[in-house]
Amino acid sequence: MEHTSFLTEDGIKIETTVFYDDNSIPESCLKRIFQNMCESGDMIIGFGTKWSHMEPRVVLLKLCTQVGCVLVRLSRNNSGPSYLKNFLSNEDIVFAGVHIKKDIKKLQKEYGIDIKNAVDLSELAASVLHQPRLIAYSVRGLASEVLLQPWKPRSWNIVKAAWYAVPLIDHEMIQCPTVDVYVAYKIAKKLIG
Repeated sequence: MEHTSFLTEDGIKIETTVFYDDNSIPESCLKRIFQNMCESGDMIIGFGTKWSHMEPRVVLLKLCTQVGCVLVRLSRNNSGPSYLKNFLSNEDIVFAGVHIKKDIKKLQKEYGIDIKNAVDLSELAASVLHQPRLIAYSVRGLASEVLLQPWKPRSWNIVKAAWYAVPLIDHEMIQCPTVDVYVAYKIAKKLIG
């Protein structure tokens, strides 16, 4: 487990916790996240995944709330803890991300994770803002349009990184998914409320 923080392009400091194995995330961490969400009335989580380019599977879960972000490396044995699966299937939580339908199907097939309350922000933004072109935007492109603040695209090194093979010790390998899921959270807050 590693804790780090980043200053985002909108000047906000984001706290991120990285768990290098899904079995290493303590149940108390997820309970604390859920409790903070209930107390604040903010039941939205910015959501995303990273896929391995070497093997067709989800290798990293990205979650962000108003309190901070969590990155969880998923085990290859497909047997993450039941409390993580229960947290992700909680119908009271809105998991909001960009182009997440395929991610959700892969999580169900590969890990038995059934996310019940998911919102695809690209589709929502296109509908709410009456701009069909937004369906094709990346999370950072969509954030630039919806939040009216420019967000730099990911570097090519990060796009092609071997997420399954190396520890996420490189600053950029933690910052990139953190920013992606943070802006997903911000987009959701603006569009959903």
